[in-house]
Amino acid sequence: MYLPFSTSAAILGSDTGLIREVGEGHLDSFRHLYRRHYPAVRAYAVGCMQTSYDAYELTCHTFSELPQRALTGEPFVERRYPGCLRLQLLESARIAAVARCADDDERASPQFHRWVVQGSRWSMEESGRPAVAWDALPRDKRCLLWHAVAEQEEPALVSQVTGAPAGSIERAREAALGTLRQIRANLSLERLRRPDCRGAVEQLMARYPAAPARQEPFEHAGVCTECAELFSDVIHLETRLAAQLPRPARAPSRC
Repeated sequence: MYLPFSTSAAILGSDTGLIREVGEGHLDSFRHLYRRHYPAVRAYAVGCMQTSYDAYELTCHTFSELPQRALTGEPFVERRYPGCLRLQLLESARIAAVARCADDDERASPQFHRWVVQGSRWSMEESGRPAVAWDALPRDKRCLLWHAVAEQEEPALVSQVTGAPAGSIERAREAALGTLRQIRANLSLERLRRPDCRGAVEQLMARYPAAPARQEPFEHAGVCTECAELFSDVIHLETRLAAQLPRPARAPSRC
């Protein structure tokens, strides 16, 4: 198959632009994506598999699916994790690793094998309302937070992935976290019926980020379990997000 070289891949830059060009048959656009995401996918594969060879084979399999799907018109980055190619790649690697583990559990690393036996669930999927808030976040903000918070990548790489200027990444990151906090608060506001609960939540959101960073920022939270949980989620959102979202270089139990 002949894959022509693109002249605009370096200009488009973002994952979305490069994926579009891969679908048009531009081989250099796939190379950009491969170099950009290979280290993270490879690190994830190493955590899943027992040997270096199996990790390499899993990584190759993961990337081989990307141009195939793009060339056939399949919306690779618009399935379970719309707008975030890295998450799609990690999911593809995870599914393939689970299949390999089912066929021969000795190929899987001990940690990954335990995770599969326990149900193969990401921690964010088990976190209740924070997970619902994450799913409700606009796709561009999810992609930015994934790279900037979950994987803690440098602004230059986050800029390449998202297409946002490198100098604006920190502001965009804070804005996305603010949006996620507000969505999380709104989920509770929809359920709260007591006037003092609603007032306490509105007071917290009005004061944030000036609210003191402790478990019970207001006396109300000391007597209301639901509000205490919300306050903790809002105040400690960034650190909890980094802990709950799976990071490929860490233990597969967070895969």
